[in-house]
Amino acid sequence: MRLNNIFGKITDKNPAKYRGSLLLALVFFYFVFHLITGERGLLAYVQLKGEIESQKKEFILTQRDKDRLASRVVGLRSESLDLDLLEEVTRKDLGYSKKDEVVYFIE
Repeated sequence: MRLNNIFGKITDKNPAKYRGSLLLALVFFYFVFHLITGERGLLAYVQLKGEIESQKKEFILTQRDKDRLASRVVGLRSESLDLDLLEEVTRKDLGYSKKDEVVYFIE
């Protein structure tokens, strides 16, 4: 008898009794949906995290390139002039060579 009363309440055909619960469930699913797929949701968070990692890698490569160029600049300053580096830059960038030399450029 008692089970019949419980199932009778669940299968009640009167939707007015459950309107508040239905509204609450719809609001809950709305917020869960936007929590996952929204502009600042979990999927956007994962995507931004991947972009941050790729930007960190690019930053490290750029920093290495900057350090390499800085060391070349130090070698070309008049206070600490590296004659070998100066000759290499003059030959490569300006195209200078000695009179009895043949220069081959390989690209």
